[in-house]
Amino acid sequence: MSLSDIATLAGAIQAFAVAIAVACGGVWAWYQFVTLRATSKARAELAKLQTEVQSLRRGLIERGTMNLTMTTLPLPPGRMVMATVTVHNAGNCAEVINWASASCVAVPVQHMPNGLTVDRATALGGVGFSDAVQLHTSSMAPGERQTFPYVFSFPSDGLYLILFSVACSASEQTRLQADHAAVGISPRGEATWNASTFVRIAETAT
Repeated sequence: MSLSDIATLAGAIQAFAVAIAVACGGVWAWYQFVTLRATSKARAELAKLQTEVQSLRRGLIERGTMNLTMTTLPLPPGRMVMATVTVHNAGNCAEVINWASASCVAVPVQHMPNGLTVDRATALGGVGFSDAVQLHTSSMAPGERQTFPYVFSFPSDGLYLILFSVACSASEQTRLQADHAAVGISPRGEATWNASTFVRIAETAT
């Protein structure tokens, strides 16, 4: 093999090596482009999720959660019962109770051929503290508990369902409307906080 042939072979090898290098460089550049693009997209989605999580945390922190329970106590002699409603603000912000909208009634439970039913037309109203002091609103701090008694005088023996309800605060009304709209539920009037229990007036009561 002459020097000319060797030079020609070396040139061919060099050209092939350059072509391979250019091809590898192009593949690497494309890989880098795709990878960086995917990384940027992932970072943008992560930032969006972090923003949404922070928003949800703020919503949970700023939301009041009202828990209502009811107990009853007979007041002998006669057919008198005291129903005590306990309101607990289990949330992390103050809530306002609109006592002007509060209602506490006792509804007779009747036996029917197909089961039990209630007759709301004959509901009995209870007398509570708000009737005596004409309280309109009260504010409850986070963690605070308050109790509110109502007294009933029943005209006859039997089983009664005692129902308490009070309109939710304006802020809770707004949050509930947003929650319902998010899942496609149409609002059905004013939202209320509620508590209920049953009480039996014994036939031997005098």
